[in-house]
Amino acid sequence: MGGIYLRDGDTFIPMREQPYAAEDILQALIADHPEVLVEDADEDVSGWVLVKREAGVPDREDGSDRWGLDHLFLDQSGIPTLIEVKRSSDTRIRREYVGQMLDYAANATRYWSVDSVRTWFEAEHADPQSKLDAAFGATDYDSYWETVKTNLAADRIRLVFVADEIPAEVRSIVEFLNRQMRETEVLAIEVKQYVDAKGERQTIVPRVLGQTEAAKASKSGAPRVAREWDEQSLLAQLAERRGTHEADIALSVLRWARDHDDVRIEFGRGAQFGSARVLVEREGLPTLRAFRLYSSGQIEIPLRRVQSDAVRDELRHRINEAVPGVSQGPAPTFYLDALGDDHTRERFFAAMEWAFDHAVGQ
Repeated sequence: MGGIYLRDGDTFIPMREQPYAAEDILQALIADHPEVLVEDADEDVSGWVLVKREAGVPDREDGSDRWGLDHLFLDQSGIPTLIEVKRSSDTRIRREYVGQMLDYAANATRYWSVDSVRTWFEAEHADPQSKLDAAFGATDYDSYWETVKTNLAADRIRLVFVADEIPAEVRSIVEFLNRQMRETEVLAIEVKQYVDAKGERQTIVPRVLGQTEAAKASKSGAPRVAREWDEQSLLAQLAERRGTHEADIALSVLRWARDHDDVRIEFGRGAQFGSARVLVEREGLPTLRAFRLYSSGQIEIPLRRVQSDAVRDELRHRINEAVPGVSQGPAPTFYLDALGDDHTRERFFAAMEWAFDHAVGQ
């Protein structure tokens, strides 16, 4: 038999495992001290920063929040970390627990915009820029949020199941998911508490589950090496991830852009995922970043780059009229399959033509 003892001088005080009196106690502990979520003291997780507790997750475009995620954190690499907490006494901790988290992940990556996440973060912290800098030296605030946006678009997130005791069947599911999901890390973490007989001392003992050797091999922690993307490699990955139909749509969009003498296409350098940025350049005028196409199957229009409120509002209106299912945010986003028919595609092209003529130089 084993036990946990707290040494106080020459005295050893026995610490006995005690369940949390309420789920909210464990939730508050994690919100205030995310460092308890690792068992390896050498791992730099103290830099995790809380974005929001009870982060709303919708299940459709422009829909109201259907679920409330317990915690949303960000790490030094701009990876969103979704945390759901249950006590072992909660009967939902078994398979329903896993299905709930997968609902959150599937819908959050599709319907959350980086601007919404950024707004949550800035509402949570009095000095958000200093918070990021202090947590992990993120001195370029805007660049950090560009990284968060890229991670969301690429489904590069972390799912963390937290409980005082993780059932064996949940652990098996987590290990399976973590082996199979290359970009999304899936973990289960037990956070047990031990107290002395008088209830005056508390010891927190975390244990990370799900990090099998196979999972670690598929998600190497080695630094990612930048990759030079081009049209062929971008379309190939898009076809692999989203199907040949969306790859064909992307090709038609890129060909349309390339037909303009004043348009330049700039391909990204992401380590794992490709992107193409469409830039309008006219002599003597500032460059317009018209839109960006990702190998995740999304197109994003960075309206915040347009200085004129009137032009920005009109462009947003034209895009919403042209394309169904556009996310409502500072940077409208939609999936390529929304341009699946020629009529919608031509309406989108017409909206962007208007932007070329009215937003350049604004």
